[in-house]
Amino acid sequence: MHDADYERRRAQTEFAVAQGKRWREAKAAEIDELPAGTVVMFNVISGDYITAADRLEAIDKFHQKYGRGGALGFPFEVGRPVFVGGGIG
Repeated sequence: MHDADYERRRAQTEFAVAQGKRWREAKAAEIDELPAGTVVMFNVISGDYITAADRLEAIDKFHQKYGRGGALGFPFEVGRPVFVGGGIG
C-alpha cells in the first residue's frame, strides 16, 4: 500500500470513529433501549443506522442499504465497549 493510500484510510477511519461516537451519544436514549449484544452500525454522515444480531449480518445489511463503498459505517455492540478502528467504507 502506498503511503498516500495508508494516510487516506487512516484519516477516513479516524473520521468514522469520531462521527460514530458523536452519533452514539446523540442517539443514546434510543440505542440504549436495544437488547445488550445488538450490533448497531451508524452511517457516520447521516446518523441513520441498522441493527443486527452479529457483525457479519450488520456489514451485509449496511452494504445492502448503502452499497459497497457507498458510506462509512461505525459498528459497535449495545452494552459492550466501543469497537475503535471499525470504520467500514
